[in-house]
Amino acid sequence: MQHRLPKVSDFCIAFGLNGALAVQARGPIPTAKVRPIYLDGRALMGNLGFRDFADKLVSQQTPASVSAIVYQDDEASRGIAEYCARKLQEVMHRATPLTLISDVVIESGKADLDGAAGILVVAAVVGRGTRLLSISRDLRDVHSGARTYFIGAQIAETAAQLDALPKNLKHSATKAEIRIERFAGVAVGEGIEESFEEEAQAFRNVQRKLGDAFAARFELLSGSASGLGNAVFMPRDDDLVVDMRLRPDFAYWNPLYAEANDTNAAVLATAGALLQNARESADFKDEDDRLATDAFQQVILNPENFTRYNDGAIQAALLRCARPSELDYSREASASQFMRDLLANIFEQHNRRQGEAACEFAFALHTRKLRLKEQHFDDLKARIRPKLEGTTHKIRLLRILFGFDAMPASETLPDDF
Repeated sequence: MQHRLPKVSDFCIAFGLNGALAVQARGPIPTAKVRPIYLDGRALMGNLGFRDFADKLVSQQTPASVSAIVYQDDEASRGIAEYCARKLQEVMHRATPLTLISDVVIESGKADLDGAAGILVVAAVVGRGTRLLSISRDLRDVHSGARTYFIGAQIAETAAQLDALPKNLKHSATKAEIRIERFAGVAVGEGIEESFEEEAQAFRNVQRKLGDAFAARFELLSGSASGLGNAVFMPRDDDLVVDMRLRPDFAYWNPLYAEANDTNAAVLATAGALLQNARESADFKDEDDRLATDAFQQVILNPENFTRYNDGAIQAALLRCARPSELDYSREASASQFMRDLLANIFEQHNRRQGEAACEFAFALHTRKLRLKEQHFDDLKARIRPKLEGTTHKIRLLRILFGFDAMPASETLPDDF
């Protein structure tokens, strides 16, 4: 993971310090899909870089014939559409404002559009871009003029998805002039939500046995309006109350944050983007820096990443974003031994800064996402068991995850319910 991604860094600094980025969030619409990495699009207009981008788009890159703005039917997209409408009215010296039309009206077939005039299509935040593609399909029957798509941010799983959306939107049977303008695009990897879903399943019977703070975080694991806040990772302290926090000088970010900032959602997004880049990018000269090879073989994450990035929040993010196959050290004796020794040190210092991510490592071992050779795992358990004596919530959680103590059972339902 030697290649810094400046665009990802800029994105996370812009939206990761103001609460706009969240994990396991769906936003204000109760029926919306829960996103493992969620951006509140309403924060875009508060970003100077985004407003400059929007100003340039409407003044230089939008067809002069534009007569209407179609927007994805959400508050953030409408806000951007209204801003663009005001700017276009100024630029075009129009006496009357442009028509604003939501995609719901377009889908209904009741939109009053000038089929030959230009239109601007606005979406604050998209994933794969399913709704934008739906708008594109609905417009084909009623619009043949020039079209500009304005995307605030695309948070996709893969770089291939980032590449595919503009190409699909540009398809036109009538060869219409179609432009795609995207302020930010980030590929964060597939399956990030799985670790939170597994956690929700594993601790479904814990209730308040590990404290009120642990229980409160548990309630948010499956998704909520605003997501997990800064409690993206398991707590670091004995009482399972205090969130891990990113220490200064994270190599992949500009130094524009303080340890007091709530940055864990942005840390997770950064780790996801770095790992996904290592899987997909062809820019790495050294194959050891890649998480994919041309040959059909298993590629593991170099275990030295967990010592190079010894900040608990970064370690936790790597565990959450990596694929199980990338953390399977059971077939590599030297890597497994390295991890055994590293983990022993982390668990022995579970109540110090060096062991702040102990619960995250223990959970990854518990779910077998992180795997060692059987002998090394047995050695690890034998070595740390005497160190995990006590009654704190953290020690109890670690003992449960290692199987030293039983997982709490439901007080009302059978375990396999």
